[in-house]
Parts: sequence; C-alpha cells; structure tokens
Amino acid sequence: MLMKYLFALGLTVASSSPLVAQIQKGQSITSGTAGLSYSNLKSIVPSGIGASTYGNRLQSFGVSTALNRAVFVKDGWALTYRVNADFTRTTFDDKGGTLPAVSTIRVNVHALGAALGVRRYWAPTGLLLVYAGGGLSASGQQSRITVERLSPPTEPETQIPIRNWSFSPVGEAGLLYRLTNRVALEATLRSEGFPISAGSAGLGLAILTGDANSTITNDPFEAGQTKRGRWLLGASASVLGNEHTENGVNSKNSSATASVQAGQFVADNVLVGASIDYSASRSGNGDAPGAVNYSVGINGFVRSYIGPNRLRPFIEGSVGYGFTKNPGSDVSQRYAALALRGGLAYMLGERVIIQTTLGTLDGRYAWSPNTANLRSTSSINVSATATTLSNFAIYYAL
Repeated sequence: MLMKYLFALGLTVASSSPLVAQIQKGQSITSGTAGLSYSNLKSIVPSGIGASTYGNRLQSFGVSTALNRAVFVKDGWALTYRVNADFTRTTFDDKGGTLPAVSTIRVNVHALGAALGVRRYWAPTGLLLVYAGGGLSASGQQSRITVERLSPPTEPETQIPIRNWSFSPVGEAGLLYRLTNRVALEATLRSEGFPISAGSAGLGLAILTGDANSTITNDPFEAGQTKRGRWLLGASASVLGNEHTENGVNSKNSSATASVQAGQFVADNVLVGASIDYSASRSGNGDAPGAVNYSVGINGFVRSYIGPNRLRPFIEGSVGYGFTKNPGSDVSQRYAALALRGGLAYMLGERVIIQTTLGTLDGRYAWSPNTANLRSTSSINVSATATTLSNFAIYYAL
C-alpha cells in the first residue's frame, strides 16, 4: 500500500511542483557499502573436568561490497544500477584433543549480483524528492566444498561444486530529504518478484551530485544540545526480515536490535555515556519458525562531535560486556567488546540530534564456561564496515 501511495503522491505533485536542479539531466545519486570480517571459534568437549576427548576450530573470513547509482538521463528520469560482490571462506578443523586435525572442511562462496532499472522522480518541495520505479535483478552464487581427511586412513580430497542463478523483477519506491547540497536522507521500499509487496525497507544516506545554485548551506550553527553540562538521551532500533523460496523450500529470517543511551557533555561537543543494547534473531521456515537467539550488553562510550556546523561528523570509542543465549543450549556465552565508530550527526533545532554511523571497526572476544559434559568455546571476531545504509539514532538534550 505504501508503494502505491508514494506513486500516487508523485503523480499528484508532478504537474504543480518546480523541477529542482538535483533531478535534472546529468545529475546523480549514489549510495553503497563495504565490509571485512574475520572470526575464529575454538571448542572442546570434555570427558570430565580437566580432560578433553576432542575439539574443533572454525575460522571464517568475508569480504562484501555494493554500489547503488541513479544517473539522470532526462529531467526527472534516472537510469539506476546496482552491483554487489561477496566472498566468504570458512574452514572447519575437526581435531582429536591436542592431536593434529583429523579432517578439514573448506567452503568458499562467491556471490555476484546486479540490477538495472528506471526511476521517475518528483519534487513536491525543493528539499523533498519522491520516486518510484522498477527493473530486473540477477544474482549468482558459486560454492565449492572441499573435504580432506588428514589422519589414517587418509582419503583423497573431495570437492563438491554448487552453482545457483536467479533473475527477478524489481519494484521500488522511496523518499529523499536533502540535508545539505551533497547529502540526503533516503527511505526506500524494495520488492523482488510479483505480486509487488514490501520485501525490504531501508533508511540511510545518499550522496548527491550537488547543485551549484542551491540555497541549502551548512553554515556554522550554535548547537545548544552539545554544550558542556547538557544531558543527552537517545534510542535506536532496527527490524529486518526476509522470506525466500528456492526449489520449493521456504526460508524465513528475521532480526531486531534496540539500544537506549544516556550521557553528559563533559566539555563542548564531548559526550561520555553508557548504553544498554538488545538484539534478537530467528531463522526457520513456514512449518518451523525457529527459536530466538538473543543478546544483551552494556557499553560505556566517549563521543566527540567535530566542527561548528549543523551537519557535522563524529567519532566514538566504546567498550562493552554482555552475553548471548541460544535456546538450544543450557549455557549462555559471555563476551567483551571494543569498537571505534565514525559518522554524521544533524543538529535539529536546539534539543534534537539525528545521527548515523558510516564506519565501524569492531572486535569481540566471547567465551562459555568449561563444565563437565558441556562444550567449552571461545571465539575472536573482528569486523570493519563502511556504509551509507546505516541505522539511525535520535537523541534529545535535557
């Protein structure tokens, strides 16, 4: 319904709204994401306190990138394209206690995707853009599973290749609100397949070509909310879900995160505070929705806002502790985390800050207790991401 409403809104304002320079021929709108991740999980199943019968190690490395572009080939009309590429390598070593690996399983996955389409843009006001469009997307995935037995009796290396390709029609609609001459807030709905429905939703930033004649400026702004002594309260949340059917098999995945934060400015533009974070995820299908895995943590952080303008960058460092729980296990896993983040914040009035994280470097060490007849695990996870398609947080100054 929302996509139909946006389309109707565009038709309504098309004849009465002035054409802003940003949607004239030759302009463009860009967004994207890139990421690196590494994890190392070790586990031991003890036969008794202080003795182990076997153990294993799981290592994973991943790289991902995506680029979204809209290039205006005619006033109000844009040719859109999206390209994405992902690679993951997972290695599983099955070990006999302290002995060398009994067997090794390696899984390499290459994934490519592309989409081509057309969008129609309308400008109800000089700051707000509305669009609707459609096109065709293609995606392919190639996996290679290698199994190697290393202990007697040795066996020849086994390789299992798997290839999947798919093509889907795409429908989309969204809004852009221009914060500056170069930066806009974008909300979008996207659906792949028919009948058209809200398959995914996103909220992020888009980079604009810019309009030399624009009256939107980022002049110095005296932000009362970042003055020394002010308290800042904030919250952020996200909900993601998708449903996919392949070869008659239906799968559903969903996740949600929520965070509440509070802090005080110990100096102008320097905030010290703490947050409580919650996340949950579920994977399953139509017959068995699956159990909910959840995580709860508390973090302390220091954040610095840079510059005197209404739209300004920020950097943040944090340290945290928490636990994760799997309903299929009697033991909850604990973790300690360090993170460094950077992004953009928009000073709205004298009391509100809207901000998004554009880059994150995150490290986490997790462990579970070593008790009789229960698996002991420890893991190290490191990730680095850069994206304009981030979650947003809203803060209110007291």
